[in-house]
Amino acid sequence: MAAAAAAAPAINKGAATYTIWPTGGCSLAAARERIADRGILREWTEATDEYKRLSRSSSKSDDNRVNLRQKIQEYEEKLNSDLRTVLRSGGLMAYGRPSPVSASLFAIRKDAFTASAILDLDSSTVREERPGGRTFCSVQVFPVVLAPDRVRILAQHSLADAFKRFVIEDPEVAAIAREGMKLAPKFEAVFRRGRCFVSGVAEWPVDSERWSITCYDRRDPIEIAVASETLVRRYRALVGVLRQGDLEAYGLAGVDGRFEGIPRSIWGHEDFYISVQGDVLHINVQCENLPFDFLTRRWVAVELRAPNTVQPRNADLFHVKPTTSVHIRSNTGKCDASASLRRSSKVRRSPKADAVAAALERKGITQRPAGLTDKEIAKKIAPELSDQHMSPDALSKAVGRHFNKHKPLA
Repeated sequence: MAAAAAAAPAINKGAATYTIWPTGGCSLAAARERIADRGILREWTEATDEYKRLSRSSSKSDDNRVNLRQKIQEYEEKLNSDLRTVLRSGGLMAYGRPSPVSASLFAIRKDAFTASAILDLDSSTVREERPGGRTFCSVQVFPVVLAPDRVRILAQHSLADAFKRFVIEDPEVAAIAREGMKLAPKFEAVFRRGRCFVSGVAEWPVDSERWSITCYDRRDPIEIAVASETLVRRYRALVGVLRQGDLEAYGLAGVDGRFEGIPRSIWGHEDFYISVQGDVLHINVQCENLPFDFLTRRWVAVELRAPNTVQPRNADLFHVKPTTSVHIRSNTGKCDASASLRRSSKVRRSPKADAVAAALERKGITQRPAGLTDKEIAKKIAPELSDQHMSPDALSKAVGRHFNKHKPLA
């Protein structure tokens, strides 16, 4: 029976604690426990502890020990099978030495983790069960976004795919979250659908250090708190690779649909967000109906590339229809000048602003009437705008903006 090489991740009822993934990777045994189904892991731990207790006892309990031994083997077969499946699917990356005297770690091919691959958890060794199969010693396991060659792996994916597979569906995040969602099903919005918060803003701020990402409160299960911390760490690791310039991003500009590089400084900018669909969004400074138009798409169909790789020059290479967007003002002056953003030369007005202007004209209101507030004017034109679905406050603000833009000349 393989002994546990490391304790299970720290989860307790006192405070939200998470043992971060070691910089040098985890052994096979530690990785197995981190991604294990929490129910099976508890049963395996309890059976193992009971087996040890009976083994130390002087009483005759051979039958109990035999039964426990069989249960433990069944649990271990399930735990080992789950670990092989995750490694074979690329959910985690494993590295090992081809021989005990080798100094360097090599990436182990995913197809090495077949159902017949032999895992020795005591020594963290993998042996391929086939003629000429290799043996890897001192195996270390990493989440993809923390792996030594993460750039090579991530560069094969779109931002949407990388976000979904290696952040939201990270095996450790999923294992902890499954347990928490049994007690708090509402968090499926975060851990399955990829929202940043259960309610409120769904997109993720790229500057997550400045904008705190805390999608739970003290009333939520401790498993949810730990899963959230794990999820945020994976997200920060993904954005960190882009922020450091180890990975580059390219997308279709929301203004004119051109395929262009996304400036590196975007990934530390407080006004930018990422959606689980892989779009990069910017705070809409002309929003009229919060929270529905809080953000506007800046780049869509974002791809990840290793630096210095040849890029397509136009959107015709993609089976994607370019997405148009209203012209917005932004703080892109803070971005890299060498990667300036293309802008439409003609400023387009907001459809809602056009509707407000038309409603005012139909009512014969061409200038701000003396003695009337914006809210009172908004109430007068509201019946003309029933199809715009604007709240009274949003309509009042739109009226104010209209008159500020159309002040009579002195």
